[in-house]
Amino acid sequence: MRKYRKIGIDIDNTMTNISTTLEAMGDFFGTHTPELTEITEYSLSSVFGFHKKVEIDFWNAMNERIIENSILEESRFDKMLGLFTDENTDIYIITSRDVKYYEQTMNWLMNNGVFFKDIYFTSGKSKLEVIHNIGLEAIIDDNPDLFYEVQQHKYTRDITVLGQLHRICVDYPYNQNVPCEIRLNRDGEIM
Repeated sequence: MRKYRKIGIDIDNTMTNISTTLEAMGDFFGTHTPELTEITEYSLSSVFGFHKKVEIDFWNAMNERIIENSILEESRFDKMLGLFTDENTDIYIITSRDVKYYEQTMNWLMNNGVFFKDIYFTSGKSKLEVIHNIGLEAIIDDNPDLFYEVQQHKYTRDITVLGQLHRICVDYPYNQNVPCEIRLNRDGEIM
């Protein structure tokens, strides 16, 4: 397997177990904890049929709890590192988290022994500019929007780095059939 010189890795549902988010959803909405199979769309409002504002309210209310209580999927993370990195790899954490969660995120990464060269918070915005500016060779993520966005720009001549970018997708029901070069199961193995 190819070892990349510069790789970007997402945190939520890529490094972490999705269970913390599912439990927070059950608590916030006063319902059962959703099963992973119920999460067939990335947008919660689409999955559960409520207004987008309710989804924003959920994230505003529960994000800090989710961040602080997230569980590192150590086996998956270790396998990802073993497959795609070596001692010459620069690892960049690229998260959609809001930068206001910088301290909690840094504490969580440190407490879980996650080492990296740099971290970028996109605050829910596109990761493309960060990917382009760093000159990443690969990105490991779960967000289907990112994979489609890269696909849309992959053949644009002025964004040459995206044309070379290897997309590595951590498999979930909500990101089936996204354009990617490599798909990993939730155990971190190539499918």
